[in-house]
Amino acid sequence: SLNIPYIPDDASPEIFAATRGFIDHEVAHVLFTTSRHHPRVMFPKEEGLPLIESLANMIEDARIEKIMQERYPGSSENLAWVFDFVSNRSLRPNLEEGIANSDMNMIVGSITMPLIRALAGQEFAKRFVGEYELPAIVRAALNPIFKVADDIANCKSTEDASNIAFKIAKTMRNMTPPPPPPSSSDEPDESEKETKSEEEAKSEQDDSGGSSEPDEKDESVEEGKGDTDDSDSGDGDGDPTESDGNT
Repeated sequence: SLNIPYIPDDASPEIFAATRGFIDHEVAHVLFTTSRHHPRVMFPKEEGLPLIESLANMIEDARIEKIMQERYPGSSENLAWVFDFVSNRSLRPNLEEGIANSDMNMIVGSITMPLIRALAGQEFAKRFVGEYELPAIVRAALNPIFKVADDIANCKSTEDASNIAFKIAKTMRNMTPPPPPPSSSDEPDESEKETKSEEEAKSEQDDSGGSSEPDEKDESVEEGKGDTDDSDSGDGDGDPTESDGNT
């Protein structure tokens, strides 16, 4: 069965065009997707199954739309319309926000689907991806997808899509997380400032060479301590340093 979204009477031409593309896409699933090769069936106990499912769906979407356009050329325009609708309403704003805020997770999450479609050969997806210069750290995170570009381009079945997704997800799980980006501020925090101040003070004291003679206040203190020791009426064997240690 195929569920068609509700369309209001006053819907814009853009909505109607996107809906036609959505219907063509779902019909392609009915015609060309084999449910027995879904990742939940093929890898039911595999770690990271949600990621495998998501990637497999993206690869399968590109595959079935390619077949749909070959068999039913009139669907090409409709499928381009639904892609533009999704990209303008969701992908593009999220991607540009991620780039502006250096949010790698948002960038990767927004570019993965159009990238997979572009690698599969979709011209409208190629144009979308080509609009953006991705940071090196993002390209590194997407490297597991680039590594299987030929597999994506030559994907022939739902089973292929699931296996390719499994390969990508496994590589992603084994990757070392990238280091956090450097802070945008060069100002040290308060603890750094305090440490630096203490180090500077110590350095200044070392540079001055210090003083081998105690100041007048130190001499008076030492003299007072000496008087106290001489007048001590306690045991003569007592060590005056013991009383200092207990004070």
